[in-house]
Amino acid sequence: MTNPASFAAACPLCGEAGFSRLYRFDPAQWIPGQVVRCGACGAVYKKPSAAARPLWDYYRDVRYRDLHYWSFELGALRALRQIRDEMVAVVGPSGARSLLEVGCGTGQFLQLAQERGFNVTGVELNEGLAEQARQHTGDSPIVCGDFLTQDFGRRFDVIVMLDLIEHLPDPLAALRRSHELLQPGGFLVVYTPNHAGITTRVADLAYRISGGAIAGPVNEIFDCLHVVFFDVDSLRSALERSGFRMVKLCQSPYDPARNDQATGASAVAVRVLEALGSVCFGQFRMLMFGQKPSAEAGLTETGRAAGPDAA
Repeated sequence: MTNPASFAAACPLCGEAGFSRLYRFDPAQWIPGQVVRCGACGAVYKKPSAAARPLWDYYRDVRYRDLHYWSFELGALRALRQIRDEMVAVVGPSGARSLLEVGCGTGQFLQLAQERGFNVTGVELNEGLAEQARQHTGDSPIVCGDFLTQDFGRRFDVIVMLDLIEHLPDPLAALRRSHELLQPGGFLVVYTPNHAGITTRVADLAYRISGGAIAGPVNEIFDCLHVVFFDVDSLRSALERSGFRMVKLCQSPYDPARNDQATGASAVAVRVLEALGSVCFGQFRMLMFGQKPSAEAGLTETGRAAGPDAA
C-alpha cells in the first residue's frame, strides 16, 4: 500500500478546514484524537491528538501484524472469491489481462486472480509480506515500495485496492495515481466499509441516545487504523474527482467471523442488523468499480467522466 506517513491536516476529499466533531478517542486503542465531519463536503475523517504517533508507526505495531484480516482461512477466502467473481463479471474474461493489486499483502487475492487467467503484479510496503506474495504467485512481479512513486514501466487493465483506501490520509492521490497507471478503458476495483450502512447508523444511535454510555459499537467501528470513513456518496465522489466513472456498486454484509471481532450474542446481533441492511440504509461493505474513459476527451473540465453513471 502507499506509505501512510502523515495525517491529513484538512478534509482529505475537498481540502476544507472546517469540521464538526462526531467522536473522541483519547485514550484510544489505536489513534488518539477525534473523528470529525467536514463542514463543506460532509466527509468523515480522523484528526489525531498531540499524543498520536506518526501513522506508519501503528502499522509496525505487533497488534496490527497479528490481526491477519485477509488470510488463507476459509472465511477470508470466501470473501475474496466473491470479490474476484464480481470483478470478472464487470471487466469480462481475463484474456491475459494485466492486474495490479495495491497493498497485496501475502498475495491471497493475486493467487485467486491468477486462477481466472490474469497476469498479476503486486505492490506492498512490507518486504516480508511481499516475499510471501512472490511465493504464493509463482514469482510474479511483486514490488516492495510506495505505490505513489513506484515506476512500474507499464500500464494495467485492472487495479485493485482491498481494504486499503480507508487507511490512506490522501486517498485522492492514490486514486489519481491509479488513473495514470490504467490503460484507457481500464477498471479500478475498491473494497471498503460503508459508514452509512445500518450497522454504523445503529451504533451511532445507541451512542447518542445513551449520551456516550453505550460506546462499544462506535469504538469497534471507529477506534481503528482507518483515517477516512467512506460511504457510497463520498467514495463515488472521490472516484469522480480522480477521473473515473462509477460503473457498478455491490454491497455485502459485515462478517464478524472473518477475524473474530464479534462472537456469541454480539455476532448474532450484527448478522441480524446486516440482514435488515439489505432493505434499508445498505450494508457495511461496498465494492465499487470505476472505469477510466477510453478517450481522455471524454472528461469534462472538472475531471468527471461525461455521460450518465451506471448504477
